[in-house]
Amino acid sequence: MQGAPSGRNMCQLCFLRDFSPITQVAASYGLVLAVHTGVAARSVKELVAFAKSNPGKLSYGSSGAGNITHLVAELFNSAAGIQTQHVPYKGAGPAMQDVLGRQIDMTFVSTVFVQPFIKDGRVRPLGLTGPVRAPVLPDVPTFKELGYPEVIFTGIYGLWFPAKTPVARVNRMHAEVKKMISTPEMKAKLEELGLVGVASTPAEFAKFIEQDIEFQTRVMKLAKVEKQ
Repeated sequence: MQGAPSGRNMCQLCFLRDFSPITQVAASYGLVLAVHTGVAARSVKELVAFAKSNPGKLSYGSSGAGNITHLVAELFNSAAGIQTQHVPYKGAGPAMQDVLGRQIDMTFVSTVFVQPFIKDGRVRPLGLTGPVRAPVLPDVPTFKELGYPEVIFTGIYGLWFPAKTPVARVNRMHAEVKKMISTPEMKAKLEELGLVGVASTPAEFAKFIEQDIEFQTRVMKLAKVEKQ
C-alpha cells in the first residue's frame, strides 16, 4: 500500500488535474557541458578520470538549486560515479561569467547561449544531454554516445487548456499547431533557437508529462532538492 502523496507530488497531481494537455510544441536539443579551457580534460572520459582522481576538486555552476542545470549535473555525477561541487547562481548568465573567469570549472548551458564562447575559444563543449546531436554543434557528442544513456535532459515547450475543455476544441488547436510548425519558415526559426518541432497528440503529451514528472522527481531526490 502506498503512503500519502508528498507535498511535491500533490502539486504534480494538481497540475495533471487542472490542465488539459494540447501538444508538446517543441523540444530543445538539450544542454551542453561547457568547461573552462584551463580544465585538464578535453573529453568527458578525461573529465571523469580527473574527477575520480580529485574528488570534490571540480566545481560546476547552476542557474539555481532545483533548476534543470542543477539536476542534470547531479544526474551526470551519479552516472559517472564522481563528486563535483555545486555552486548555485541566479541565472545562466552569472554562472557562465564565473566559468569564463575560472571561478568555477564548468556548467550545463543551452546550445544557443554557449555558441559564442565556444567560437572564441573560452569554453570547451564536452557533451550534450539531448537524444541526438544538435545541428548547431554537430561535433559535440551526446552523453548517450559517450556511454551515459541515463544522462538525458531536454527542455520542452507545450500548450495546455484549462481542465475539462471540450475534446473537439483541444483537437482543433492541436491540428492548427501541427500545421504551423510543419512549415519551412517555422522549422528554420525553431532550429535557430536550438529547438525541434514535436506537435505530439494530446494523448501522447499527457503520457509524456506523467513520465517526465516521475523522472524529475527521481532526479530531485538524487540531487537532494528539498520540498518547498
